[in-house]
Order: sequence, then structure tokens, then C-alpha cells
Amino acid sequence: MSKRVFQFSLLLAILAIPVFIFLFLKSFGKNQFDIPYYHSEGVSLPFTDCEYPRDTFRVNLSDVNSKRANVTLFFRQDAEFALSDLNNVRSRLKSLFSSDMSFITHDYNAALDSTLFKKLMHCGFVTDTINQFILHDQRGRIRGYYNTDLEELDRLIVEIKILLENE
Repeated sequence: MSKRVFQFSLLLAILAIPVFIFLFLKSFGKNQFDIPYYHSEGVSLPFTDCEYPRDTFRVNLSDVNSKRANVTLFFRQDAEFALSDLNNVRSRLKSLFSSDMSFITHDYNAALDSTLFKKLMHCGFVTDTINQFILHDQRGRIRGYYNTDLEELDRLIVEIKILLENE
């Protein structure tokens, strides 16, 4: 009889220990991720036609409807990324983050002056890559640059979620 009690006690302990560890970590642990700030110590490789602050670079938010998460895209339709792709990405992001995110598109094809378009890219967002998503927060700090492939778009969505949880 005592052998059965011992076996039952041992089995109960083996099952109870993981449950106890899980409940302890769930109660007292904190699982928090953060995404980096780009250009937090100034712009290291500046474009020659721009002046940047010496400290943290920030996007000018005066002409943007700034929300907790903002995605900017300098768009030019080509064989790899068409207007239909852009509309699909926009609708996907809007459906996931409708009230907490703004999506700003600067269309190269509709730009009246390509020099001003490039200056906005270089000076306003420290990039020269067209068809690249740029994530910035409500304070104007750039939080990431993302290409248009599906893996990068999934990373963008995850990092928007992290940004919204931490803001």
C-alpha cells in the first residue's frame, strides 16, 4: 500500500512542478520586447544635400496625421511592386490597426518634381530606397525600414504590434 502512495505522490509532484513554474512565471514574469530607434545618435552616413540634427533624428510630423504607429512609403510602380500590391498591403494594415496607425504614401509617378521627392526621402526619412516601408512612432523616431517581400511585411506587422503595446 505504501508503495502505491509513494508512486502517486511522485506522479503528483512530477505533474505539479511544471504547473507551479508556469503559474509563477505567468504571475511574476514580464515578457516585453522593444524595437530599436534608428539614428538615435544622429545620422552616421548623411546625404550631402541635407542638414541633420546631431542628436536623435526625427521625422517632421507637421504635415502628417501622426498616430501611435506611422508607416510611410515612397512608392514607384514597377514590375516587382505594383499599385495592386500597395493597395493589398494598405488594406491589410488598416484592417489590423485601423485606429492606431496612419499610412502615408508618396507616389513618385504622381510627383510633380522628382528632385523634391528625392529630397524628402533623403532629408525627411534618411533613405534613398523606393518601395520601402518606414515605420516611425508618434514622436517621429524611425523604428524600422522594411522591403516589400512577404517576410518583411510580416516583420513590419509584428513590430507595429510591439510598438503599440509599448507606447
